[in-house]
Amino acid sequence: MRMWRRRLQQADALYHSAWAKGDIEPRLAVLHKLADLIDSRAEELAKIASQEMGKLIKQSRGEVKLCAQIARYYADNAKSFLAPVKYPPNWVKPGLSTIPLASYWRWSRGTSPITS
Repeated sequence: MRMWRRRLQQADALYHSAWAKGDIEPRLAVLHKLADLIDSRAEELAKIASQEMGKLIKQSRGEVKLCAQIARYYADNAKSFLAPVKYPPNWVKPGLSTIPLASYWRWSRGTSPITS
């Protein structure tokens, strides 16, 4: 349990950091660089995935390609995802929130009795 607590504290510290509150452009550049690195080392990463998880190399190649595509997708679309949404003045949606829940989701995946 200490490991999860430490990871949640690290995620919380990053959420409150200058990096998270600052300009989004450097973070988008990191995502683009990640996608480029994954693409440039795709075959190596696919071999590692096949060896460690017992997947067929074709499946691993597809998974590696998908990881690069996901990083690039979020780098290309993050600004629109984070842009304020204008709703009609009389429109109310209970529970609408833009609070990032990724840290909680990562933590809850490992603690759910369904995933155990």
